[in-house]
Amino acid sequence: MGGGNLLEGNLVFNMVRETQDHGTFNSWDRQPFVVERGGQSTYVPLLNELRGNFLINDFNPQEAIDNDDGSCYYESHHNFLPFSTGGLKNDFGVRLTHPLAPPTHPSSS
Repeated sequence: MGGGNLLEGNLVFNMVRETQDHGTFNSWDRQPFVVERGGQSTYVPLLNELRGNFLINDFNPQEAIDNDDGSCYYESHHNFLPFSTGGLKNDFGVRLTHPLAPPTHPSSS
């Protein structure tokens, strides 16, 4: 709930086969939460990051990464998204960069 999550180096496939309303990765963000950071209370979460993932959904998905319903504080980059109709969905303040770049190994950067 306080953010700061990393989703990296995953192969995810054939998710959301019953509907076309979501992506292989789907986030929702409707309610702020108070978190303690550095001894102080805040409603502002840390950035969540999705990088270097291989997300396949060839069952006609809406998009591969669906930051839905007010999702914010996500940064998605260097993910490989084949067969995705829309690729990425971004509601509020989501940073999406290099969406179709193949994943790279950290030692090669």
